[in-house]
Amino acid sequence: MAKSKKPAGANGESGGDDGYEVGYCKPPKTGQFKKGQSGNPGGRKKGSQNISATLKEVLDQEVEITESQKKQRATLEKALMLRWVQEGLKGNVRAIEGIYDRKQRIELASDASEQDHDASDDALLENYVQAKIDAALAKFKREWANRAAQPKTESDEDV
Repeated sequence: MAKSKKPAGANGESGGDDGYEVGYCKPPKTGQFKKGQSGNPGGRKKGSQNISATLKEVLDQEVEITESQKKQRATLEKALMLRWVQEGLKGNVRAIEGIYDRKQRIELASDASEQDHDASDDALLENYVQAKIDAALAKFKREWANRAAQPKTESDEDV
């Protein structure tokens, strides 16, 4: 059974004069963007920051904190960390767990960066450098032998 076509103009469809058939992934011409027109004309404003940049900016702000009855200036990030430790000292188990979890992750990250360069890397690098030196020495010896094997000309003797 064949589909019957709807009359032109129904539901905003274009007429059949231009041969354009409306269907799946083929919106009516009236609903398509005009040439040079964006689908998101407002878009993201120029210079607007993403959330990580905004958070970094906020945490880098300096505030005045009182520590052991002395006023100090510190970043919000440091102030939050101090508060986190104080909560742990008061007995807050979640704060204690969070502190130790963070400490462990920092230590693992630093251990991983230190282990990036181990003894096998040193041996590999040493072998590579030695091979380069040997190749350069062999090339020099070949050139020296070729130069010695060539007959001397008058211009070489003057020098």
